[in-house]
Amino acid sequence: MSIFDIGSMSSSQNYSGLIGGANPFDLYNFSVKESGSFSLSLNGLSDNADVQLLNSSGEVLYISAALGMSAEAIALNNLATGNYAVRVLQVGGSTNYNLNLAAKGKVDPLTGIWILYPVTLR
Repeated sequence: MSIFDIGSMSSSQNYSGLIGGANPFDLYNFSVKESGSFSLSLNGLSDNADVQLLNSSGEVLYISAALGMSAEAIALNNLATGNYAVRVLQVGGSTNYNLNLAAKGKVDPLTGIWILYPVTLR
């Protein structure tokens, strides 16, 4: 297991990793300061892997479990403020992966434009 506390994020961030063998999953910890939309995608897989969104207690809130080497994705319209983690989990053999995390604030009712809020990765 590798745990990443990757600083603060506004808008979109990309990360790469390798899971398998003695490292069956990677964990990315973060906190949301303002509620808003949140999405993640996992691709670039050479074997099966799943991705989970966890709350501050470590409980699984959402999971993407596509078959084989298919890309994984989770998209939420209103993720509340709080502490979260993303777990990239080995299901098949060892695999490299690319993880994209993206957060947006709310839509401005006058302009229809997304107001961006930072997501702090702890």
